[in-house]
Amino acid sequence: MRQQITWFLVIAFVVSGFRAVYAQNQPIGRFLQDTVVIGEPFQYAVSYRHTQAQDIVFPDTARAFSPFVVRGISIFPTRTDQGTSRDSAVYTLVTFETQPAQTLQVPVLIIGETDSTALYSDPDTVYLRSSLQTTRPDTLALATETRILPVRQQFNYPALLMVIGTLLVISGAVYLLFGKSIRRQLRLYRLHQRHLRFLQEYNRLIRSIDADSTTDNANKAIVQWKMYLESLQGDPFTSMTTREIAERITENQLGRIRQGTAELVDALKQTDRMIYGGVFSPQSAAALRLLRDVAIQVYDRRRAAIQYV
Repeated sequence: MRQQITWFLVIAFVVSGFRAVYAQNQPIGRFLQDTVVIGEPFQYAVSYRHTQAQDIVFPDTARAFSPFVVRGISIFPTRTDQGTSRDSAVYTLVTFETQPAQTLQVPVLIIGETDSTALYSDPDTVYLRSSLQTTRPDTLALATETRILPVRQQFNYPALLMVIGTLLVISGAVYLLFGKSIRRQLRLYRLHQRHLRFLQEYNRLIRSIDADSTTDNANKAIVQWKMYLESLQGDPFTSMTTREIAERITENQLGRIRQGTAELVDALKQTDRMIYGGVFSPQSAAALRLLRDVAIQVYDRRRAAIQYV
């Protein structure tokens, strides 16, 4: 009998404790609209009635509203009437979830002397509204005609500057590494081109020499020959005598040529006979060819000097 009375008292105590908890008012949480769009803000209102002596804390903006994101909060002043207070707030939320129905239940914290109690509002559901006009892909029709709008083209100046800067850096590196060799090759190239032009013009003149044009064409050929040697050696051949020219060519700083001084003097005297006497003979053609060979030898020595410096 005593055991039955004891169990009855325990059950009565537990039931009375549950009644004390549920006797407290629950917070009210409601969405202010039924449907929402992804990325667009909407409002959620929370209110709670409590005794004037109670201290409460509304939910924070971090975990309590998951999976929603809180963008703002508006808190209203506490209203008290006959010992009962009412606190309320409106939260501005945003959702990025794709579930059609999304539910929220938030806690309100009641601060006690030794601990605190969290009371949850009733769950409330909001529905996701699609921004598409229809949810059936087979009813979507593509436009058959599209008007093309002209787009103004803009020049990509940063890309141009980047390309120019890269080219300058590469050019500078190549110049530092191979600048001397490049300059030498350019000198050899210009020297070779000038030599080809000389041979072409000199050969044309000596081929065109005949009895009627000996003086004129021979004079042009010898003048061109002297000017070409000046460009190779730097000596003023156009103002020298025949003997001086022969000695300067055979005894210059580039070394001796195959022809001797006497042979070169005879060739130059033969050209003087053509220019001043108008005499053209087989010896005249041989003299012109010898002068051409001398120019080629001087060119070869000049090229070798540039190439191996």
